[in-house]
Amino acid sequence: MIKQILVIVSMEVMIVGAIGIKSRTITSKLFFLCHTMLGVTLLSFVEWNEYAIIGGMFQLIFRGAGLLFLIPLLHMICKKNEIHEINDIDGIGRKMPYAYLALVLFSALVIGIPITGTFTGLIYSGMGFVADGMEKIEYVALIGNLIGFIIPSAIVFPVLKKMYFPVKGTEEKQVVLLADGVVALSLMAALILAVFCVYQKPILMIAKKAVEMMLD
Repeated sequence: MIKQILVIVSMEVMIVGAIGIKSRTITSKLFFLCHTMLGVTLLSFVEWNEYAIIGGMFQLIFRGAGLLFLIPLLHMICKKNEIHEINDIDGIGRKMPYAYLALVLFSALVIGIPITGTFTGLIYSGMGFVADGMEKIEYVALIGNLIGFIIPSAIVFPVLKKMYFPVKGTEEKQVVLLADGVVALSLMAALILAVFCVYQKPILMIAKKAVEMMLD
């Protein structure tokens, strides 16, 4: 019964997060993105077996790290340039390529692009759902796992696209660049996370320690 309740709550939280797809302001998009992240991470722990806990830990670590850097970086870009709505970011990424690259890398973690640790978490979570047999609630959870990839993609991709590909015919805007130190720190954090996406063994060891603690 508890499992069913957790699956339903997680799905509802993610579906509410889908409002961010149609939101026009950057702030609301980030809010609903966090909403979706909460739902999909909670869903990962529903089964409470080894695979599910490892999947949940991977998503918690990699999605969490992605959001931790994505939100303040995008907020600083918007604040510096007095940007509030998605239309105001038209082509701004071309003027700050290194900051934009960091945003893309953080976004890949938040979404769960293949090769990232987040994607590994989604795979482990899916294995956790089927490990103890398949009933209706497990099918719902698997669908939720897929939704946890689709909704963040639908929220983040349009922002990144608009930042780099301006609408033809629009007037070119003056852009206030971020401080070099902020960009350098953001890129360094993004590259460190990228290394851990390629070499995931340390994170897997942490996740297995968590499994031992939680299932003892």
